[in-house]
Amino acid sequence: MASPPLRVFFLWHFHQPWYVTFDGQPAQLPWVRLHALKDYASLPALFSAHPRVPHAANLVPGLLDQIEMLTKGGSDAFLEIARTPVSQWDSGAARFVLENFFSVNDRVLARFPRYANLKMRAEAGEAASPRPTSATSSSSFTSRGRAPRS
Repeated sequence: MASPPLRVFFLWHFHQPWYVTFDGQPAQLPWVRLHALKDYASLPALFSAHPRVPHAANLVPGLLDQIEMLTKGGSDAFLEIARTPVSQWDSGAARFVLENFFSVNDRVLARFPRYANLKMRAEAGEAASPRPTSATSSSSFTSRGRAPRS
């Protein structure tokens, strides 16, 4: 006797913690913005290519509110530093970058030798200096000490 067909339904649940503060400061973490750029848009596109696959997506209200804030010019601490020219970073900004901008899979990192080099330097403790040094000066973040090409 043959088994009945397996019935599958995909339920996608999207959520993020509330990263926004109410004091006018940018959100502390970039995950809503980064996932909104990549993941949240790709899933509907995937399923639209396969309309017979039963599915539903649940986006929690807090996530939708944060996405809406971003569409109205909201930001996060990571984006604020990334928008600032390296030549204008102080030692605090340089330290923040060295301590926070390397949350990336090593396979992805391997495709970008300069980025991998900066991660290696951060892991070697070069992010611990409280004042600008050769490790935390703005020229450390640009190729051969020159400003990156636009």
